Amino acid sequence: METMALFIVVDVFGRSVELSLERYLHIASAHPEIEGKQDALQEILQKPDFVKESKNDPHTRLFYKKINNNEYHLIIVKYEVEDAFILTSYFSEYIKGGKILWKN
Repeated sequence: METMALFIVVDVFGRSVELSLERYLHIASAHPEIEGKQDALQEILQKPDFVKESKNDPHTRLFYKKINNNEYHLIIVKYEVEDAFILTSYFSEYIKGGKILWKN
C-alpha cells in the first residue's frame, strides 16, 4: 500500500524529500506546535540556517532554522538510496552534535 504524500520538495542538497500524511499525523500528535506548518517545513528544507549530519546515523540530516532568540525549528530527514523523507520535526533550544554539512 502506497502512502499519500502531503508534499515532495527539493532540499538544499538537490534531493527530493517527502512528507507523507502518516508521518505528518504522527509528528502533529507528538508535537502539536508543528500542526499546520507544512509551508514552513518546505521552506526550511529549501532555506535552512544550517544542516548537520546525525552523529548516530550518517544517512540522517538535521535541518535547523532559528525562529526566535533561543529556539530553532528542527526537521530530521532520513536519506535512502532512492528517496528521502521527514522522520520528525519539532521546536528545540538545543543543537545536537554532528558535523555541519551545509550553512547559510
